[in-house]
Amino acid sequence: MLELGRRSDTDDVVAKYDAVIMLALIEHLIDPLGAMQRIHRLLKPGGFVFIETPNIAKFTRRAKLLLGRFPSTASRNEGLTTYGGNQVDLHDEGHLHYFTFRSLSHMLMQRCGFSKVEKLGYFVGPNGRRIFAHKLGDVLSRTWPEFFSEIVVVAYA
Repeated sequence: MLELGRRSDTDDVVAKYDAVIMLALIEHLIDPLGAMQRIHRLLKPGGFVFIETPNIAKFTRRAKLLLGRFPSTASRNEGLTTYGGNQVDLHDEGHLHYFTFRSLSHMLMQRCGFSKVEKLGYFVGPNGRRIFAHKLGDVLSRTWPEFFSEIVVVAYA
């Protein structure tokens, strides 16, 4: 397991890994820009990082903003209640950063040195429920992931 928090662990390591998988992680990092720059240095040429994170621009969150509500990405009640109904210990379960496909892609390519970012889409409705027919949701998330999907990208070194 790679620990990016300790700079000395990664400063001397270059081009060591073929792939890095980041599931529901980047939004919790204090310095996602610095972490992704270090990950880029750690990847072998042709290596990639797979990132999954909430999409702050997903249609359900846009609707909440239009109604004057905070579009929490990991909890209910504007980030104050867990999906299980308990009070949270950290607002929105500790999410420190929010991304769109565009903002994450720009950060990865313009500031971190990745050569290409592929967008992937998948459909999940509010609180993990499907609110459209399964096939329609899948088609919409693949056709217009910026609006109907959480963020899944593959960034290549």
